[in-house]
Amino acid sequence: MAQSSSFMIRAADGWPLKLHHIPAVSDSRGVVLMTHAMMADHRSLDKPAGKGFGSFFASRGWEVYLADYRGHGSSETSDANESSWDYHELVRFDFPVMVETLRSRHPDLKLCAAGQSLGGHVSVASHGAGYLENPPDMYLLLSTNIWKPSLDSSFFRRALKTWNLAVFQGATQVLGKFPAKALGLGTADAALQYVRDLCGFWWRDSWGNESEGVDYAAGLKNIESPILSVVGKGDRLMAHNSSA
Repeated sequence: MAQSSSFMIRAADGWPLKLHHIPAVSDSRGVVLMTHAMMADHRSLDKPAGKGFGSFFASRGWEVYLADYRGHGSSETSDANESSWDYHELVRFDFPVMVETLRSRHPDLKLCAAGQSLGGHVSVASHGAGYLENPPDMYLLLSTNIWKPSLDSSFFRRALKTWNLAVFQGATQVLGKFPAKALGLGTADAALQYVRDLCGFWWRDSWGNESEGVDYAAGLKNIESPILSVVGKGDRLMAHNSSA
């Protein structure tokens, strides 16, 4: 397999983001932009390194790019603002510049956006909201879901989700961020405003950016690219098929 490489790009608001390229083993058949879940980073998308999800696609002729959203992995910053990011910045700034960069690097190849959980719903939110000049040709969503009361008919699951989010947001409010790394729950901490945004979708039963008047859920009807959404049958809470 060809040697992988990494490079930095900058979002429109100036935040530095890193992309990790795993070249196609044979003639390139397309490009895959892989984006990670919450509290994770690009390493989760090719684990073990060289033999994981990303490398599988590269071995089948795809140019694979593993991304780190702001505040995650190699897209963390060393200044005092490293925890000052929110959900809507991922949608409005991070995903668009990643897509634009890969379109520029591979203008003649089809682009697939493969997102796990957070990476998945950020990608389609960005597309539906009109932030992408040249959107992906297709989407692969892995355990991608939005927690909204109206999307879940189970009283038990709604109660459990309410309790989980109350604890999640309460702990984050006290600590200033959710310390996923210290708790052994992931490789990236969650910023306070991001947690407020995510929990707010549940409290308001609305997935969107209220301050900008953008409704991500309504924007989904604007997506014409085909979407393959994959969830696990054994997942009873995090990405249950009702909310996926």
